[in-house]
Amino acid sequence: MGTTRAEDCQGQQPEREYLVSIRPEVIDATGHWLGNLLQRLRAIEQGLERDASSLAEPLKRTVDDLERLSRCLLDYLAATPAGLELFHAREVLATIVLTLDRSYRPEPSAGELAECDFELLVNPVALETAVRYLPALLSEDGVPVGAVVVVHAATEGDRFVIGLSAEKSNPRRSAAGELYHAVMEKYLVGQGGGFWSNASYRGGREWFLCLSRACLSQTEN
Repeated sequence: MGTTRAEDCQGQQPEREYLVSIRPEVIDATGHWLGNLLQRLRAIEQGLERDASSLAEPLKRTVDDLERLSRCLLDYLAATPAGLELFHAREVLATIVLTLDRSYRPEPSAGELAECDFELLVNPVALETAVRYLPALLSEDGVPVGAVVVVHAATEGDRFVIGLSAEKSNPRRSAAGELYHAVMEKYLVGQGGGFWSNASYRGGREWFLCLSRACLSQTEN
């Protein structure tokens, strides 16, 4: 696993950043518009299937992609949930392993995970949103379904870093992968953590999720 540092928890900063004001009602209206559009496309898709048209399957794949893109964009534009709660590190790791288990074969390092006897400060909604995109990101990064994904854990000062590595992955990322990465980074940075990935020495890619450890005074309150 590549070297990680606590100061890397914010990930690599983009060359250009913009401050954009988006009203919640605009996001809601966009969601309704996209939902209606997807419903009409699904109706066309079903009609083509009934007619046994050769266009039904490619249309279905296209609409599936559009639905994933719509959900991802809305998550990216939505406000980051506020408020932090105490969660045990093992519980967070178990959630990540369970999510990966739906598409891959996660192999947590038992020795490292056994030492995760402390609490983290997380926003459960933001964390769930970020972790939900993890299997899709790994897939876009070239990790085949059913592949072994090794899960590491390490503490670095007041940071808790979870690393993932897979032998088969692509060092270059697709456009969909870039968007999945951006959503995960947004929801983890928003709770004082971070998300980034590095090209590994094996020629593939490694992924790192960073969360904040709770100090003793916070766990006693």
